[in-house]
Amino acid sequence: MQISVSGEQHVRVAPERAELYLTVSQENTDRAKVIADVTAAANQIGDELDGFKTAGVVERFSVQPLRTYSWKRGKTSVERVTASVEVNVRFTDFEALGRYTSDLAGRTGVRLGYVSWQLTDATADRLSDECIEGAVKRARQRAEAMAKAAGVGAIEITEVADPGLLGTPEARMDFGGDTRVYAMAASMKGGAEPESVKVVPEEIEIGAQLQLRFRSVES
Repeated sequence: MQISVSGEQHVRVAPERAELYLTVSQENTDRAKVIADVTAAANQIGDELDGFKTAGVVERFSVQPLRTYSWKRGKTSVERVTASVEVNVRFTDFEALGRYTSDLAGRTGVRLGYVSWQLTDATADRLSDECIEGAVKRARQRAEAMAKAAGVGAIEITEVADPGLLGTPEARMDFGGDTRVYAMAASMKGGAEPESVKVVPEEIEIGAQLQLRFRSVES
């Protein structure tokens, strides 16, 4: 007798890292000015992030090369130039992330993008292994219950596969999921120190779903 079952296990855990994406961009009819302003703003951010990395609140960051493009609204209009620099930074300290995004929100030409919540590779690998182990255990329990109901004794595993690989379509379990949220900050008034957004990270889901095939073992 053969028994084919699926088993799944998933957990939700707090993220350990936050990847922030932002853009420094300005537009003007003066090409030299817009390039100089964006370059200065991007370099300032790069220097600040380098300090954060030294302090241990940032794990890594990157500052992309300057990009420009120009256009005219009409044949007789003045050419306008846009310059931009893409920056992404991986924070280990979420309070620092909240303070820094509140600071950046008040700067001319800085556009905050989304935050990708992440786990370290070591944690993700460990949880993935634990979920696979749990999925196999759940599948065995289910198969043993079926075997008992059918009047069969001991069973053993003959095949283990990802969903769909045993010839029976199964629902797919996402590993993780879309954990992107958008960085938001309140409007800021000049002068006083900006109030930081209290960042509440979205939990990350790690899961595994497997298909297993068992056969009865004669006593």
